[in-house]
Amino acid sequence: MNKNNFMKAMGMIDEDLIKDADTSYTGEKTFANAEELYSESKPEIVVSGVDVYHGTVWKKILAVAATFVIVTGGVGGGAYYFSQMKNSDNNIEDNIEYASIYDKLKANREKYMMNTVLCVFDGAGGGYSHLESEEQNEFFEYMDQFDLITETENISKTARHLKFNFGTDENIYYIFDLYENGDYSWTDTSTEKTTYHSFINGKESFDDLMKMYKLDDISSDLFNWNDVNEEEIKGFIDESYSSSFDPTSSLLNTAIKHEGTKTKMYEFEDGDQINNIILSCDWIRAGEFDFSDYYSINGMSLSEDGYMAGYNNGYFVVYKLKDIMYLDKLRLIWEECMIPMDDAFFDIDPDTLINELHQTFSNARNASWINGCTGIPQGKPNYDTKVRYYSIINSVEFIDEIASLEWIGTTEAEIEAETGERKEQGFYYSNGFYTVHEGDKTLNIYPDGYMSIRGIGCYKLKNENDTGKLQEIFEKHLQIDRFSEFAEDINKGINNYENLSAHYTYTYNINGVTDEVSGYLSVDARNEKMYMTGEGTEGGKAVTMEIVMNGCDISAAKVIEKGTGEKRFVGVYGYSNGYASPPPVNHYIYLCKDIENDLTPRLYSAQDNCTDMTMDTANDGSMNIMYHEAVVDNESKTYKDVALVLSKKGQVLSYRATYPNSSVSFVLDNYVFDSPDFTIEDVDSVFNTIKAEQDENTNNTD
Repeated sequence: MNKNNFMKAMGMIDEDLIKDADTSYTGEKTFANAEELYSESKPEIVVSGVDVYHGTVWKKILAVAATFVIVTGGVGGGAYYFSQMKNSDNNIEDNIEYASIYDKLKANREKYMMNTVLCVFDGAGGGYSHLESEEQNEFFEYMDQFDLITETENISKTARHLKFNFGTDENIYYIFDLYENGDYSWTDTSTEKTTYHSFINGKESFDDLMKMYKLDDISSDLFNWNDVNEEEIKGFIDESYSSSFDPTSSLLNTAIKHEGTKTKMYEFEDGDQINNIILSCDWIRAGEFDFSDYYSINGMSLSEDGYMAGYNNGYFVVYKLKDIMYLDKLRLIWEECMIPMDDAFFDIDPDTLINELHQTFSNARNASWINGCTGIPQGKPNYDTKVRYYSIINSVEFIDEIASLEWIGTTEAEIEAETGERKEQGFYYSNGFYTVHEGDKTLNIYPDGYMSIRGIGCYKLKNENDTGKLQEIFEKHLQIDRFSEFAEDINKGINNYENLSAHYTYTYNINGVTDEVSGYLSVDARNEKMYMTGEGTEGGKAVTMEIVMNGCDISAAKVIEKGTGEKRFVGVYGYSNGYASPPPVNHYIYLCKDIENDLTPRLYSAQDNCTDMTMDTANDGSMNIMYHEAVVDNESKTYKDVALVLSKKGQVLSYRATYPNSSVSFVLDNYVFDSPDFTIEDVDSVFNTIKAEQDENTNNTD
């Protein structure tokens, strides 16, 4: 949508409405509730792409127009709809480097009006045209509780979501989209940049903001949110079930009964019969689906207690039976439509598998390795997640030897049950897996003896003893790249020694302004304990700090502003956790993890991102590594130069990254490894003291 369309929306507002707007503001909020606003005496405003809105005495005419413009945009993403709405007024903001879009908005918040819209599926929306300053302050106070900087790779969009818009009379500059599951995005329309995040408390944040701005009435009155009509269920079936039903494929026409970690396979022939049973029941909307005991049928999930979940129009939805009397009907699906599968079903034609592998993957050049949790809760991989990259020395021979092993068919559910477990952070792969991408096809090979090809099928070794041969194939044909090799050195260097004592200096410079913290650290690597002190500046404020790690990824910190005694951070946290305010960034072990992950990002491409790597080995065995790396932000690309020094055993001794307008460095000096006279503070005691103080602060807040 461009500026002309915005002015067109302005022109749709009745003149009488504009006259009414000249009256003094009463402080009363107004929302677009169709039932409340519809009458012959009120002018009707129709906006393309959304429900009909009926005008009332809007007190901020331009804000109303902005609301209509946003609603017309629907759920499809702010950057596209406002790519034409750039204005020179925003140039000053764009010339300053901010940690996040939210920080940029907050620093310039006085310039913008704020409105909120509750959206359902595509296009439908209703909300408040203009929120007063006190209501805007409530929003920023609420958001400041959370880490809004850390990004995630993707989010899951739910059918209902909140949209907060920040703009002037003519333009919308910032959009905050919050989905019901706690996933959210920030869009800066002046730069066409969108970032993706997730609240650590999930749905609670959505509910909090719904309550804060009294949007529940809109949800029920304007949208009849809890009611589900037959057309919606038909759309759900089309997307979650019918589109994936393939009567020619024996592997796809299957259902899986999940009971905890146990699974049982079924097959079915008549998909229409299942469709008709679902359509014969009345459904209402539900909040959550229990994925511990259910049937999975080609993308659709059904439970024996009458719940159903899947995707509708690209959004995750959950339904439940409107009345328990429909349960007998629903039960016919697993009692009459599905037949238990026998072992003969899993026999496959080896020639077909060999041909499929060769046709798709014989030209592949690269492979990746992922071990640990696949979820990225706050934009960082979990502490124990490892990603490595390999080149395939000879892809034809690699595929030949993989295909020469004897494989039989299996299911994705069995692969999950046998290769890992589902945790809160995501699925945890105990022994990892290799991935080969070629076009839109993905080949996953598991050292446990399993293999899957996206869109084709799942397989396992017929002879379990062949897992040793599989490992030999990996070692013969896959060569780790240099960046992953150094990442592996750093990973091992976190705990392959006894102890460390050192002085450190951490420095961060942005646009010529420098923060620096220095202090002492002690690490008991065998017991995964660390104690650090620090003194210097953080955010331009003089601070002192104390940081401990009390076991694997269990940390606590206390940062105090020297001049005022203000507690900038007091609390317990982990490497990937969200937090009310950012903890200190000079945590030595977490810094090592950051460098490891920087060398092996999830979307890494050695050919495109890194050049000019050099490595020299000093007389003491330490490694001096330098490389030039691309930093891609949307479609723009800048570069950073990295200088890294590792000890012979992989410990980080110094790190410096230089960007066009900023730099960061961490340097150890006077360091001593594996001293027989090593001592460390009582980490347990310090940790418990900080935790108790955090709990006390939480109780006082409540």
